[in-house]
Amino acid sequence: MAAAASSIDRSGALEITRRLTEICGPPFARFAGPADEVAGRAARWVAVPGGPQAAAEVLRLAARHGLTVVPRGAGTKIDWGAAPEQVDIMLDTGRLAGIGHEPVGAAVAEVGAGTPLRAVQATLDRTGQRLAVDAPSPGATLGGVLAAGEAGPLRHRHGTPCDQLVGVRYLTAEGELVDAGGGAPGLDLARLLCGSQGALGVLVSATLRVQAVPATRLWVSRPVWTPLEVHDLVRTILAARLDPAAIELDLPALP
Repeated sequence: MAAAASSIDRSGALEITRRLTEICGPPFARFAGPADEVAGRAARWVAVPGGPQAAAEVLRLAARHGLTVVPRGAGTKIDWGAAPEQVDIMLDTGRLAGIGHEPVGAAVAEVGAGTPLRAVQATLDRTGQRLAVDAPSPGATLGGVLAAGEAGPLRHRHGTPCDQLVGVRYLTAEGELVDAGGGAPGLDLARLLCGSQGALGVLVSATLRVQAVPATRLWVSRPVWTPLEVHDLVRTILAARLDPAAIELDLPALP
């Protein structure tokens, strides 16, 4: 989330560190280290707010001082997209995690942005449900998947993760907490956050449709050697009315 470039002296930097520590707690605010960077742009501070209100306070502090904030989940896609001009505060969403308590068999689930997708699927699986989301980045958080617009083969049948949104909570650059969807207006506008890499707002949580885990699942692999063979194979599958959930072509890495 961009802001005007700022010039802060040592005393100002110490004051910002003190305020971040007050907001997030002593273990969760610090000067950035070598690993805290985006596309070669080193961050100055790392803040790990413990909830939406704390995250809002971080953003309001940044806005007052003209600081740039970059959200980070698991960091699996932190270098995707255009590199920011500067990174003042890295806002780690690791504590904006968890799954809302929905009745067993509910058609939706509210998930904190910092929740690893694997943890979401494991929790839902206990009640025979799942998100129809198979983002390929190992360890990705739900917020990162949505912010990057990432999707796997299941998108062919169920749409992208952003297509499955029914509600979202996010923070503006000024620290305003916005609820969209789920009975509140503005979901279509909030969908613009998908694929924005955090440039338009910080995702706090998302409510998505869930579905029953399929009774059986089967993966079939078939080697192919030419594009024409791929074309003919797909036509044969569709003509047989097998109705696959997805057909994925795995190309070897280029040397």
